[in-house]
Amino acid sequence: MNISSLLVADETGIASLTLWDDKAGLVNQLAEGDSVRVNGVSVRERFGELRLSLGRSGELQKSDVKMVVPSVTKLNALESVKGLLIVEGAVAEEPLIRQVVTERGENVDVASFALRDDVGSARVTLWRDQANAAKKLRPGARLRLTGLRVRPGLNGQLELSSIPLTKIETVDKAASDRPAWEDIRQVIALEAGLTTWVKGLVLDVIDNPKLAASCETCGEGLTVSDGNFFCDHCKSNKTGNITLHGRLRIDDGTGVADVILVDQNPRQFTPIDTLEFRERMLKQSETTLELERESLSSIVGKEIEAYGSAESGSGQEKLIFKAKRIITLGKL
Repeated sequence: MNISSLLVADETGIASLTLWDDKAGLVNQLAEGDSVRVNGVSVRERFGELRLSLGRSGELQKSDVKMVVPSVTKLNALESVKGLLIVEGAVAEEPLIRQVVTERGENVDVASFALRDDVGSARVTLWRDQANAAKKLRPGARLRLTGLRVRPGLNGQLELSSIPLTKIETVDKAASDRPAWEDIRQVIALEAGLTTWVKGLVLDVIDNPKLAASCETCGEGLTVSDGNFFCDHCKSNKTGNITLHGRLRIDDGTGVADVILVDQNPRQFTPIDTLEFRERMLKQSETTLELERESLSSIVGKEIEAYGSAESGSGQEKLIFKAKRIITLGKL
C-alpha cells in the first residue's frame, strides 16, 4: 500500500492530506506554494483537527487560483483556535532533549522548550525528526512553526505539539533581542528600503496617538457587534488586543527622524488600563480611541531603540521610520 502526506491550507485553516494508493505519487509533482484543487476527499475530525484523505475515487489537480495562507496565531490565543496552526516566536530556553517510550513500545526522541512572542508564551514539544532539528536551537533563535496542534499539558496549561508534517523555519532574528552596537544605524545614514535598528532621544510626541482593537488570533482589525468585538476574518467574537499607534520624533545626534508606532504595547509607553479602554470601545461601538498627546509625555526625554524599516515620507518629510519593535531604555 502506497501512502504519502502533505499539509494543505486556505484562509480558513490548515489540515493534513493523506494520498492513498495510486494518488500517493502525486506528491512528487507538487512543490511548496502550489495551489491545488481536490475533489472526492473524505474528512475526519479528531480532537478538533481535520484530517483529509484522498483515494482512488478522488482527484487532485493543480490550480491557478492563489490561496491565502492562514495568519500566525498569537500565543495568548491558543484557547480560541482549533486545528493545526502557525506560530512565531523566540526560543526562551535551551531545548530539553530526551527519549520516551510510546504506547507501541517505540523509543523516540522528544524536544521541549518555551516559545515566546510579544504577547505570551507556550511550551512546544517536538517529536522524532523535529526533535533532532531542535538540537541546533539556542535561546533567542526566532522560529516560525507551521502545522502544530494544541493539547493540554501536564500542568493544565495548553501546549503546542508537532505532527510528522510540522515545518520548522528560522526567521529574522534581528527583532528578537537587544541589538549590538554595530547593528544600529545612524539617522543620517538611513535610506528608503533599509531594515535596521535606530537609537535616539525622544524629542516629542507628534499628533495625537490612538488605541486600536485587533484580533488576538489573526491580527486583523475588528468590528463591534452586539456589544462584542468581532473578527470578519476568523468569523467569531474576540476579546481584542488593544494596541498603540502614533508617532515619536527622535534625535540621535546625527539627525532627527519620525518613528511611526504601529500595533505597539501601550504599557511600554504609558501606564494605562487597557481593560478600561476596551470597555469604552465596546460601549461606544468604536474600535479606535484617540488619546491626548500628554498621555505619552512620560516617554519624552527617554532614549529608545527601534527596529523597523525606513520609508520615503510625504511632503517635506524625506524619510520616516516604521517601527516593528520598540525598546525603552530606562524607567518611564
